[in-house]
Amino acid sequence: MGESVRVSICTVCKHEFTPPSNWSKESPYCPPCRQIINKKYRDARVTADPQYHSRVRYWSKHGLYLEEVEAWITESGNRCAACGRVFDDSLSGRACIDHDHSCCPDGYSCHQCRRGLICSNCNVALGHVKDDTSTLRGLIQYLEGATNV
Repeated sequence: MGESVRVSICTVCKHEFTPPSNWSKESPYCPPCRQIINKKYRDARVTADPQYHSRVRYWSKHGLYLEEVEAWITESGNRCAACGRVFDDSLSGRACIDHDHSCCPDGYSCHQCRRGLICSNCNVALGHVKDDTSTLRGLIQYLEGATNV
């Protein structure tokens, strides 16, 4: 026999809806209303704490409080450990926690694999070469010996 299909009535718009099968519990809201309510909730958190996303990212990915990262940035002279760029709020200049990706999976880090603070540009560059020093040496040799064609 087939499974029975749950049908609910949204408490906001009063329309009937079938909750997606991946919802773990009953929701009083249809997917469109749920999306609107979640956005309002997220916006309210950010209004209450403009650094909310930074706090969540540093804690969930690296186990660090924002205050610890800010102190680390101050200790670094507010500069990238790789290129010396002054950190700023631009996408390419924000401070990133560099870490050994072979230690912790999926972009997470622990106190053992954190190497330092680098700017977003340097972080992306290291990511593209997968932290391979021989590739970096090859790129340096290429740049130093390159001639314009």
